[in-house]
Amino acid sequence: MRRPSADVKYETIARFPDYAEAQARFGLLSIILWSVVIGAVWGAIFGFVAHWATGDKRDFKSLKTMAADTYLVQVQASRANEAMSVLGR
Repeated sequence: MRRPSADVKYETIARFPDYAEAQARFGLLSIILWSVVIGAVWGAIFGFVAHWATGDKRDFKSLKTMAADTYLVQVQASRANEAMSVLGR
């Protein structure tokens, strides 16, 4: 076992009366951290393979703009005359 260097400062962040309690507290944390790391590695591998398989081409086309051909303003039939006067027609 390697001894820590004398110039490195350490700070106690938790104290446990026995090993079982320490393992119960930090065992789950270790599992969660390793799961995140393994998931990130698998995600990177899957992303690389998917990117490589498509030859750096996307399967969709980008549109610069999208606009409707016509626009409709609809109101209740009983209020059509009032709406027309508000629009100035």
